[in-house]
Amino acid sequence: MPSEESARVTLVIPSYDRPEYLEQAVASAQAQTWPALDIVVCDDGSTDPEQLRLLERLERDGIAVRRFPHRGVSATLNGGIGSSDARYFLCLGDDDLIEPPYVEEAVKVAEADPRIGVVYCRADVFGAMTGPWELPDFDIGSILIDNQIFATALFRREDWLAVGGYDETMTEGREDHDFLLRILGLGRDVHRLEGTYFHYRQHDRPSLNAVTGRSTETKARVYATMLRNNQSLYLEHAEEFWLHFFRRLEEARDLRLRYRHLEALRARFPRSYGVLRTVRRSAEALTARRHQGRR
Repeated sequence: MPSEESARVTLVIPSYDRPEYLEQAVASAQAQTWPALDIVVCDDGSTDPEQLRLLERLERDGIAVRRFPHRGVSATLNGGIGSSDARYFLCLGDDDLIEPPYVEEAVKVAEADPRIGVVYCRADVFGAMTGPWELPDFDIGSILIDNQIFATALFRREDWLAVGGYDETMTEGREDHDFLLRILGLGRDVHRLEGTYFHYRQHDRPSLNAVTGRSTETKARVYATMLRNNQSLYLEHAEEFWLHFFRRLEEARDLRLRYRHLEALRARFPRSYGVLRTVRRSAEALTARRHQGRR
């Protein structure tokens, strides 16, 4: 059984002009069963009057609030983590929720095995869509391309220090993916709890990763940064990387063959393109959902 005080956790909630959900995220953090827990709301330069009033109310209620200039989520997370000397950290999006046992179970796993650098859990989605979030099992070859672990995972302060924190130049998304890869580059293991303790909200305001994914040029720039930040990890697992890459190519070829008749119809009947495009995007979304993690 870990010593509660020595295994203190700081739960960091970055936020930017999202008052409609922030209070719920804080409440789910307050409901955690692990007693040695601090909550820090890190505001990324919000200007919304309702958000500013909420931050003041949270402070009056005893919640620590750190205010930073608007520089993006990486700088905000680093600022919040750097303000605490806790042994462990868990970052929670200001629109997401966690279940009460999450931190306690994650700490016990990490305390029992010093080789483990990341502890996460099973998850579901709620809001505009509901149901299990069917993320693939962790696989080192896959995660070099597709993230299977969401950002709301427990990690060690010593590892955050060792990798230099989140890359603050990554303002276009995938900063959590890159951070995870750098922890794996330290030789750390990953553990998934079987409980469904993380709830990922679905709504009309897309994540930064979703926005990034719409531009091939942006994706190339972001993934190039990840490759440069994690060269040793990619080289060490080159065979696994290419195996996953070629499997993805085969899936794409299979989709093109499966829907080639629809593409032929599009050429003959251009006005039907809108319908065909919807069908194709639905097929692509089903494939992407199997492979991709959050943000």
